[in-house]
Amino acid sequence: MRAIRRSWVLAAATLVVAAVAGNAGAVGEPFSFATTRDGSLLLASGAIVSPKTVELMGGWLDNALACTESRELTVEVLVDRVRNGATTRRTFEKTGLVENCAEGGPNFGFLLRARTLGMGCPLGGWRSGIYTFTTTTTDATTGIVTGTSLQWQKTNRCG
Repeated sequence: MRAIRRSWVLAAATLVVAAVAGNAGAVGEPFSFATTRDGSLLLASGAIVSPKTVELMGGWLDNALACTESRELTVEVLVDRVRNGATTRRTFEKTGLVENCAEGGPNFGFLLRARTLGMGCPLGGWRSGIYTFTTTTTDATTGIVTGTSLQWQKTNRCG
């Protein structure tokens, strides 16, 4: 049985912080990353909220392999919005070949717009409510899974 070290790492943001800190962090929206390591394989999941969208992505990195190598990943995402005791839920799943050495961190999954999800204001921003964004990434070859979940409360009304 494989020895798997699981770590929820803010440092996993090193995969992407340089790319997203100016984007999500500067405007106060949250982001979350998680990794699972098995030997030289690092499997990652991320959730990045911006004023009108959310990126829910997975990816992998293995420094022992060439950047031209690919693995089959499945990324499953869940978006919940709770307001006044009612929950709006959206789920999506995507499977495909993903190359090693992704620049900027996890890059396979979904870029979802608040309005497309039915959770947006007329100008496209997020409606008020408590949001949960969950990303689960599975490597088909090894069966390794990693996931991140982030909860965010949007209190401002649509303007």
